[in-house]
Amino acid sequence: YIYGGAQAVAISPDGKYLAFVSNRSGRNQIWTLDLFTDSLNQVLGDISILSGIDWSPDRTHILFTGLKEGNEAINMGSLGIYKVYIN
Repeated sequence: YIYGGAQAVAISPDGKYLAFVSNRSGRNQIWTLDLFTDSLNQVLGDISILSGIDWSPDRTHILFTGLKEGNEAINMGSLGIYKVYIN
């Protein structure tokens, strides 16, 4: 079930998963929902600003734009495009 300020929703290329951002804990976090089993999984937390989310074509990564501490930024500073591995 998606609630708690869900935003930036993306369906995986194979149609099995939904990735979304929710602030259900008070901070923006990326979650995935298995559309067949209703299994909910937190992928990444503490994203300061998020303006977009999408899946890689092979469903192994979620890409997003925002402010985050990390070393995978493509743009300058901590505002950038990031990717998160999904197993």
